[in-house]
Amino acid sequence: MNNKRGQVIIFDLIVAIAIFTITFLLFYNQFFFSSNDEAYDYNRASEKINQLGYFLISTSGVPNDWDETDVEAIGIASEKNVIDETKLSMLVAMGIANSSNMKQKLDIQAYNFSFSATHPDGALVQLNNSIYQGNASFGTVQESKNKIKSTRIASYKNSEIILKLEISK
Repeated sequence: MNNKRGQVIIFDLIVAIAIFTITFLLFYNQFFFSSNDEAYDYNRASEKINQLGYFLISTSGVPNDWDETDVEAIGIASEKNVIDETKLSMLVAMGIANSSNMKQKLDIQAYNFSFSATHPDGALVQLNNSIYQGNASFGTVQESKNKIKSTRIASYKNSEIILKLEISK
């Protein structure tokens, strides 16, 4: 009789160890992979905004003479690191009027996005042409640990400006 009681205790112990091990592995797995997912998302977003900043100031876009109706890829440079006033105005106008279309063209649909062009003293670049009149900025990104910034320096009307791009989820 004592032999059967000992077998039951060993069986209960094995079941308890198995339940504990499975529970531990589930919590460990959840913690480990959620941390990696957040790091992956942050790295991916960081890479995306840096590529976007580079592309904006390095290319004129596709097609080369794009407007908001036929743009495939947005670029605002007349030559590398030299900003074209018309394309900057079109980008800002698109960002204000139709941000979802603009975000699609920039391939950042999953993110909140903001853009600004400032002089080195911090004053916003003023645009005043037939396409857009006002500050060269649009969008808002809330302060959060997932906010990622990219800053680029370029030439605009023979003076230096700073382009600031921010994204977050």
